[in-house]
Amino acid sequence: MSNAALARQMRFPIRGRFILSLWLVPIFFPLGLNSLYLFTVERWNLVDPYFYWWNALYYVYFHFIVLAAMSAIIYWSRIRWKQFFVPIKLTDFQWGLAVTAWVFCFSFALLYLIYYPLSFLLPEFVKDWLINLPPLIYWSDDHYPIMPNSINFLSLVLFAPVLEELLFRGLLLRRWAEKYGVKTAVLLSSFFFGIVHPDGVSAFAFGLAMCYLYIRSGTLLLPMICHAIYNLVVWTMHAGYIVHYGPEFLYTLQDFQNGWLWGVASFILCAPWIV
Repeated sequence: MSNAALARQMRFPIRGRFILSLWLVPIFFPLGLNSLYLFTVERWNLVDPYFYWWNALYYVYFHFIVLAAMSAIIYWSRIRWKQFFVPIKLTDFQWGLAVTAWVFCFSFALLYLIYYPLSFLLPEFVKDWLINLPPLIYWSDDHYPIMPNSINFLSLVLFAPVLEELLFRGLLLRRWAEKYGVKTAVLLSSFFFGIVHPDGVSAFAFGLAMCYLYIRSGTLLLPMICHAIYNLVVWTMHAGYIVHYGPEFLYTLQDFQNGWLWGVASFILCAPWIV
């Protein structure tokens, strides 16, 4: 899809800052979440000592609000859904996977390049911003709660890739491409994609890659699938830590610092592709 073609498809009047607010506002102000959580816990007599039900409900509620709001925007703006989901060509899928593998290594290398020195200079900041995050896999005393873990898995591997690509690439990129041009739109949409993730610089690089996939292929299906695969690999790595170290394993700042060789290896792997 050429730059001109992307701009021509854009003709809808919703401002970019309004589209962006659809993502930012529910993150910080999920109205009604407390009532939903209390109702769920009381209705099914749930025991939630580690607040995994709170996290699971938060993600479901957040994704529901964003999907409903984006659906309303697309409907009112008379945008055709099918233009987002053009079938993927096999060749596009193959190089899409290659780009995703590269950006995974590159993002991991960036993560260590930025946060490894900060882990010694500002250890508390790195712990709060990067290490002490909600777990991807919940463990409660002597078992893995099936339902919260299933919801968390679907949120990470299905809901988040679909909604993030639809909002940041499908709506924001297209809106800003019409207003500022494609190059500026790519940078802006990737920047805001980065700041809503803890690993902001790595997420920015990932956002650039997904913009590239979308513009080159002309379909959101490719970045959605590649985004889902990326998140699945992250989940699998986390599961591997649990299998290796046990279910009560907690990733610490020391573990991050001790893993610096992974950052070096990631840079070595992606360096030839950069060249």
